[in-house]
Amino acid sequence: MNLIINGTTMEFESNKNIDEILRELKVESKIFAITLNSELVKKEDYKNTIPKDNDRLEFLQFMGGG
Repeated sequence: MNLIINGTTMEFESNKNIDEILRELKVESKIFAITLNSELVKKEDYKNTIPKDNDRLEFLQFMGGG
């Protein structure tokens, strides 16, 4: 299965949920918001959300400023 993550195509085994994808990529999910095809995914839904082939995931990091 191919996913487009932050504009880069990456290949994964099929049927991985977002939580498993984050672990495989060694991404700390506490500092991110995630969108799947431009729709925000709540953290409590990461284990139940399974992207499909060619879906777009965006990992958005919150930044402080003023």
